[in-house]
Amino acid sequence: MDKSTLYNGRVELGMDSRHIYRARIDGGKSLHVPNVSTIIGKKDKSNALMFWQRKIIGQAISKTFPVGTTFRMDEIQLNKVQETITNAATIVSDEAKEIGTLAHTYAEKRLSNIPVDLPAHPEALNACIAFDSWLSSNNVEPLHLERQLFSMRHNYCGTVDFIGKINGKLTLADFKTSKRLYNDHFLQASAYAEAYTEEFGLEIEQRAVIRFCKETGNFEYHVLTDSHERDFAAFQALQQIYEYEKETQKEIREMEKAA
Repeated sequence: MDKSTLYNGRVELGMDSRHIYRARIDGGKSLHVPNVSTIIGKKDKSNALMFWQRKIIGQAISKTFPVGTTFRMDEIQLNKVQETITNAATIVSDEAKEIGTLAHTYAEKRLSNIPVDLPAHPEALNACIAFDSWLSSNNVEPLHLERQLFSMRHNYCGTVDFIGKINGKLTLADFKTSKRLYNDHFLQASAYAEAYTEEFGLEIEQRAVIRFCKETGNFEYHVLTDSHERDFAAFQALQQIYEYEKETQKEIREMEKAA
């Protein structure tokens, strides 16, 4: 289990082989800790997700069966086509995650003054070029990079991309390679800011989302509105849903076992 020590040694936070986080506070019992992404995942995104999946599957069908082409398939070929179309959304999603990982790794090394080469993948390359452009356009002083955070008060954890000074202001920033901003980013930044203030006793002056465009190589530097209280209240509501589902699923299993 990979472990981090937080709160000046009071907290030991680690993730096991099942990607489940556990925390030990003051040497006490090891407790399960949900991460920020899991909690935000309780927000209903089904309509947008279904629209996106239909779009990706439609593109896969058009590519697999171009207009004007006539052909016959045997059973094995048909199975391969069905697998390609069925998994189209997963393939696109996995590639986007890999591009994001390449860009995040590049950004972390650049901010740590570690020599790093630009990636060869064209979209990852564009994202890294966008990062370099943002870095050269701002006065950036990193304090924490890829820093694990944990809230003892509210029992959640997560990893923030950047905490430091940007143009003189203490800023908590997340790096994104997504195609646009989403209100999930507000929730994520607010949860991280709350946990950071709890551990360090320092108020974050601004929350930011910095988007590095995979298509154009341009960046968007968005300082979020002064809405931390609103955003954190929404995050806590999602955490209540998470805890409710966890508790009731346990009750259901126990009732079924006793039946």
